Amino acid sequence: MDLHDHTPTARGRAFMWGGILLGVLFVLIVYTHGFGLFGGNPHAAQGSGGLVRRGDAIYIRKVPRLRARVAVQAALAQPVSAQLLTPGIVESDPAVTAAVLAPLSGRVEELPVELGQRVTRGQVVAVLDSPDLGQANDDNAKALDALALATKNLERQEQQSKIGVISDRDLDQARSDHAQAQAEATRTQARLMALGAGAGDSNHPGRLLVRAPVTGSVTGLNVARGNMLNDPTQPLMTIADLSTVWVTALVAEKDLESVRVGQEAQVTLSAYPDKVLHGRVTSVSDVIEPDSRVTRCGSHCPIRITPCGRTCLPQ
Repeated sequence: MDLHDHTPTARGRAFMWGGILLGVLFVLIVYTHGFGLFGGNPHAAQGSGGLVRRGDAIYIRKVPRLRARVAVQAALAQPVSAQLLTPGIVESDPAVTAAVLAPLSGRVEELPVELGQRVTRGQVVAVLDSPDLGQANDDNAKALDALALATKNLERQEQQSKIGVISDRDLDQARSDHAQAQAEATRTQARLMALGAGAGDSNHPGRLLVRAPVTGSVTGLNVARGNMLNDPTQPLMTIADLSTVWVTALVAEKDLESVRVGQEAQVTLSAYPDKVLHGRVTSVSDVIEPDSRVTRCGSHCPIRITPCGRTCLPQ
């Protein structure tokens, strides 16, 4: 037998593989805590003092002093509602927001109001020098003069008709002229009344007074003194009654299902975090804004804050 022959025998190979398997098994037992047999059950009793926890339940040990201090009461079922917090915008009520328009073109001579100023209905908010108003006053003066002449001519014709000096045809013509003059005078006066000029000012026939259509605050001012207004659809300013405002909440698309008309809404302002304003959801927009994927939900919420005056201006 050759002493230097290292060829493994069958028995040697069996001992070698057996050793390898034992080593692997030992490593697994160490890292798995004996396959969970020696590490304890995670749901086994865990206690601190007199309390023992088994899974999701907590048990009290038989300690008289501890049990005497524990009161058991049945859980009450109460309805709860999740609150949805969303950013919002305070806006003026469209029903009481008016754009002030000049009925005629002209140059702005006076602008007695400023942005944010409170005005009352009928108050003069702008004065214009309008050539069209001057023409309207001239037409009214001509119509009144023609009416006065037609009235005198009719009275003269009626007196002469009584003594038989004129024919019935001349009397009928006088009555027709008087009726036409009366209609023209009525038209020109109505025109001046529609323009807010009344009977007109003889010293300044082109002076047009623009008055506030509603009571409120000036929230927008689009002209300045000296500006020429050629477009009658261009608003001079915007007046809004801010005693009642709209709070528009921007609700994400995923939260629309939880918003309903009539739900109670609470509003807080950054300027007054301690004040909570109460209102109700009055409308939910059917349109989702494509950029932000939000919709607008309106809440009719009266806001009256003393430090800000009557109310806060919309942002």
